Amino acid sequence: MYYFKKRFCVAALMGVVAFCMVACQPKVEEIAFKQYSYSENPYENSDTAMGVDISVKLTLPEQLEQHPELMKMYDTLMGQLISAKDFSKNPDSAIAQYCAEVRTDFKQSKGEVAEEDLDEIFIEMFRWETNVELSPNLVSDEIVCFVLDYWTYTGGIHGNGCRSYLVFDRLTGDRLSESEIFNLTDGNKEIITNMLRDVYHQNGYTESDGYWSDETVEMNGNFTITEEGIKYYYNSYEIACYANGPSEFFLSKEQLKPYLNKKSSVYRFWF
Repeated sequence: MYYFKKRFCVAALMGVVAFCMVACQPKVEEIAFKQYSYSENPYENSDTAMGVDISVKLTLPEQLEQHPELMKMYDTLMGQLISAKDFSKNPDSAIAQYCAEVRTDFKQSKGEVAEEDLDEIFIEMFRWETNVELSPNLVSDEIVCFVLDYWTYTGGIHGNGCRSYLVFDRLTGDRLSESEIFNLTDGNKEIITNMLRDVYHQNGYTESDGYWSDETVEMNGNFTITEEGIKYYYNSYEIACYANGPSEFFLSKEQLKPYLNKKSSVYRFWF
């Protein structure tokens, strides 16, 4: 009877401790997002007009003033778009700053051509297009991942696109780097790099198909976190010619587990 009571008391105590641990965990508020958009097409109704067709769609966190960590995310995200060191904390005004930068680039380029040469032959050269889209693609208690797609045409045979992934520590607002997610010793870095190169070969990529050499496939810092692992992204021209397009290489969390920093938020998210 004494043994049973003792076991019961121990079990009850453990249950109370477990409950307290869960109850004492800081509550993570749900992040509110809002989409901001802008578009203009200066030559929509004219075959001879010149200018920049601009489309911007940004899904950004709200309540920045109440949450310093979200403001830090916002600053990093907008810093990817706007070259000015001091951009507006108001998203609509920040987008206006970005559009002004694009128009300035256009005017400078157009100003390099003599007015008498701006005939119909050169119209296509000065019918620029710029499209930007930013949105979160994963939100957890400790991690927020964004994807930024940018496409532009400034004359020539074709335009060009670029995708960037940005992974944040939700609690601090800091952008997470590979050195924080992985135990990135020289040996571990080589192992993970070789994993990426194995995927490169498994997809049948060879130099004869317009792809570069193995050495071009590296941990490039352009990655996103999924529930099952990590996805690396290589833009056009990074590891292959334009005709082959961008490439995505996936590594599972089980593959990566031995090389992770066990104190990182990504490790806690996966395991």
